[in-house]
Amino acid sequence: MFMKILFYHSCSFYKAPFCELIDEAEKLSREGNEVYFATCNGVMNCCFSNPTNNKYDCDVCNFSVKKSLKLLSNANIIDLKKYLVEKAYDWQYSNVTELKHVKYKEVQIGFAVVSYYISKTRNLNPKITSETKQYFDGLLTQASRLTDALDNLIKEIAPDKICIFNGRFFETRPAYELALNKNIPIDIYELIGGRKAPYYKVIFQNSLPHNLPYLKKLINSGWENSTKTEEEKTKIGKSFFERRRNGIEAGDKVYIGNQVAGMLPSNWDKSKKNVVIFNSSEDEFASVGDEYDKYALFPSQMEGIRSILEMHAGNDNIHFYLRIHPNLTNIKYRYHTDLYDIDKEFDNITIIPAGEKISTYALMDEADKVIVFGSTTGIEAAYWNKPVILLAGAIYYFDDVCYVPQTKEELKELVETENLPSKKEEETCLKFGFYFLDTERSISKNSYHYFNYNSYDVTFGGMTFHGTYCQKMLGSHKLYAYVIAFMRFVALKLFKNKTVIPTEEA
Repeated sequence: MFMKILFYHSCSFYKAPFCELIDEAEKLSREGNEVYFATCNGVMNCCFSNPTNNKYDCDVCNFSVKKSLKLLSNANIIDLKKYLVEKAYDWQYSNVTELKHVKYKEVQIGFAVVSYYISKTRNLNPKITSETKQYFDGLLTQASRLTDALDNLIKEIAPDKICIFNGRFFETRPAYELALNKNIPIDIYELIGGRKAPYYKVIFQNSLPHNLPYLKKLINSGWENSTKTEEEKTKIGKSFFERRRNGIEAGDKVYIGNQVAGMLPSNWDKSKKNVVIFNSSEDEFASVGDEYDKYALFPSQMEGIRSILEMHAGNDNIHFYLRIHPNLTNIKYRYHTDLYDIDKEFDNITIIPAGEKISTYALMDEADKVIVFGSTTGIEAAYWNKPVILLAGAIYYFDDVCYVPQTKEELKELVETENLPSKKEEETCLKFGFYFLDTERSISKNSYHYFNYNSYDVTFGGMTFHGTYCQKMLGSHKLYAYVIAFMRFVALKLFKNKTVIPTEEA
């Protein structure tokens, strides 16, 4: 059965994702579907690639969009501006919590704006003043303009399906939520792989990529539906944990590059019960909205850590070690910097700074128990046979490889229980590792069908830009990349930005 399918993408500077959607649109079009392809085309004046509202950078994007969309042989190219309704918007909020809950046409634009902002600045708690409110009002207005334009477009063409990339930020979230609200199936595309390996398309159907129950289903189905043998799957699943331990890329960047294997804190005392707390980059979890927050035992990691220390103050038999996540190195916001003051209040904790050379895996191996707030070290520690206590949402939250206390009393009992056994489930851990390393979960065996969206880097004027192999000028993908890089360089260096991103913390 042929369908009417609407593709939407916000910015051509997301080169691999943009061309991934173009390749998929071409495939679906050649299969006989009626394909529509819409882009921002100036409906919004800023996005993740142009956060400072540089008009000329926007012009470069539109130039790249028009040239790239010529790859499509038989698609209806949509000018989204034609569906825009100019009107005034009034936004009421006084802090970031209220900002998160701002909605427009039942679209959670507030969450999308905060997600975008945190990802850009890593500031969890921006200060809302009359000046900074203008900035956030601007983002809310851009999201609402996009919502109106997409809403009008959807009403006119009545698509059977909508296709977008990622869907988390304010520049795409309206398409996702409009589809759900109108009961239109939506495919959220993502990429696995990387520039040193081929990219592959994956799809999240009617779900954002960070939905934990949905991820649980994907992890299980990926294992169960794989054409590989049990031996092959097991080898791949094990390699995930072995690669992480050995500092080899496995589904994320390597964080232990500067650590010394086997190195423990100088005050490590084997005569005590040593509990290691691995905190997370709290901004990363906050930026995905409430998906992780709703599973958390504490409102913040800081509150959780303080509560744990208070519960066991005076118990000289237990000592805690807080390994601050390496990804927080150089972050100046208080959710990071305040962690270094905890040992001034409590004498039952040792703080290990984010950039410290002490080994994450030595801590994991020697710990009696491990406490995590969602970090992958949780399931890693479980795999290496450690009892793990999980205090917030995590990709492995529903895997039953960790203890998940629902009250502070349960948490206290778990910490104090002698010889708490590991909850390791071998196959569950292997499924997790297999999911992140196996490309079989992609929607096709080929990286691409018609247009090679694999990417590479080019450097111009000390700035790094990305190119894809299918975007060409005079038959050369390198020429295309350098021309776009030069145009962006000129736009970013010579023309004034209209927006200054506020970074002050409340």
